[in-house]
Amino acid sequence: MKLSASLILPLLATAAIGCAQAGETWEQIELPPLAEPIARGEKPPMLAPGVLASSGGQTQTKVATKTTPAGQQPQGKKDTAGAKNKPPKTSKKPKNEKKKKAKKKKKAKHMVPLKMLVVTADKIKGHAPPAHYPLLAVYSRIRQLASVGEVRYLRPWLSRHSLDIVARQHGNSPVIPIAPRTLWQRISGEVVAIEYAGTRAIVTVKQQRQLQRLTFFVEDRNWRLDLMADDAQRGPAPQKPELTLREACKGIAGRGPLVAVFETSKGRFRCRLNAALAPETVAHFVGLARGLLGPVNAGGRVNPFYDGLRFHSAVPGKMIQGGDPTATGMGGAGITIADEFDPKLRHDRPGMLALASAGPHTGSSQFYVTLVAAPRLDDRHSIFGQCRDLDVVRKIADAGPNTVVINKVQIQRGL
Repeated sequence: MKLSASLILPLLATAAIGCAQAGETWEQIELPPLAEPIARGEKPPMLAPGVLASSGGQTQTKVATKTTPAGQQPQGKKDTAGAKNKPPKTSKKPKNEKKKKAKKKKKAKHMVPLKMLVVTADKIKGHAPPAHYPLLAVYSRIRQLASVGEVRYLRPWLSRHSLDIVARQHGNSPVIPIAPRTLWQRISGEVVAIEYAGTRAIVTVKQQRQLQRLTFFVEDRNWRLDLMADDAQRGPAPQKPELTLREACKGIAGRGPLVAVFETSKGRFRCRLNAALAPETVAHFVGLARGLLGPVNAGGRVNPFYDGLRFHSAVPGKMIQGGDPTATGMGGAGITIADEFDPKLRHDRPGMLALASAGPHTGSSQFYVTLVAAPRLDDRHSIFGQCRDLDVVRKIADAGPNTVVINKVQIQRGL
């Protein structure tokens, strides 16, 4: 059994509107499936998450068939002479043909055309990572599906994070827990900015006087919408780092890589800082640890920020987190830093040191160290180091929250 050709969308060869971030026109871009067939009233098969049309624009489905041995009649047919076979069933004509045609016309009329979505190069920040389809093409398809109220066909275009939350709340139900009108209100409007960082993209949409921020991630080389991402802007967007890496490291003797040595009440563990791939995040952390950044005390001085703080979060076998002066998970240093992602820095092993954040560009002083691989944190929190002495980290995790004190964080060259 092969899918009907009408269900696989060909290249759109009519609109020649610029697709700025790809440097191509719409007629040159192969587009994700499932939009126009729905507008025509057809019901294409539901695609499982991650199943897309191939680059050639064809999708094949293998169906198991039963073979009949030679000399045997197929099951269900009689070999008796003169036996009456039942006539094949004929498809019944729909009762309300006019009503269905009118419904199809109405749905097609409300579908948003692709050519309405245009983003100029001056609105794009960063570089798009490789993916099967450009971000604008995927976003256009999602807008089309939302414009005709077909929320159920969004599953192939939702992030793992979104699908996990849906599964926890609704089990194996294929229903996406968002009303079509609510989804359309959230994603419609003029695209005023696109920001790429690692495999993440934030699309800012202007609706009258309000701004909505949509978060996409590249998963399995396809852009996926994270419906559950917090789109709130928590404070002003950070500007340039307050310290350069050279300024933060001034006066540190010796040679070799930068290393943060954590002296705790449970022992010492060391983390090698990756200044080559995350220079701004490393400069920020080193500045806090050395007392070059942070809140000013009553005497007008800045103390080393981490000395005396506790690990306010500790999950046995998974991670530890510290750097909050309030020990509640809500505090910080009073300054934030922009996210800094690199495709070579992944949560693919234990011991990753990263700056915790509550959303895009909200990293301040809280950091965490992992004890397991955590790929779902990739490009959500900025990784800037790799830790060793993980036996000490495990002791801290087993001790529980707010029980282990950071006596001192020493920045040095070499292990």
